[in-house]
Amino acid sequence: MGMDKLEPRDKLSANLRQELLNRIFPRLAELPPVHREDALKKARATPFDLMESIGIGGAAALVAGFLQAVPLDPDGNFLEAYLDQFCFTLPLLLVTAGPFFLRRARRGLDSQIECYRKKREPGKTTP
Repeated sequence: MGMDKLEPRDKLSANLRQELLNRIFPRLAELPPVHREDALKKARATPFDLMESIGIGGAAALVAGFLQAVPLDPDGNFLEAYLDQFCFTLPLLLVTAGPFFLRRARRGLDSQIECYRKKREPGKTTP
């Protein structure tokens, strides 16, 4: 579906999404718009390298270290305690592990851009 067939609200949402993607993935502009979604999908499927795996594991361990055991108090509200911890840990995980997910996606996008260039210019080699 082209941008010209979208409702004004959907068009605004699509423009904001594209602007956000351009800021997160600056090299995305090197691909034609029709290839961007597929390239991002394939980039997100890129396997984690060793550094990223260790970083995500370390981030999860760090955040787990901040958690406190919920006491087995019969009068306590367990759901509230668990929700409080969830609301505390989710942003913390995003901040600590997120950069490793972003690194993997950018690395995958770089690979997709190189594949696109090779298909487009089979006679040329990239340095």
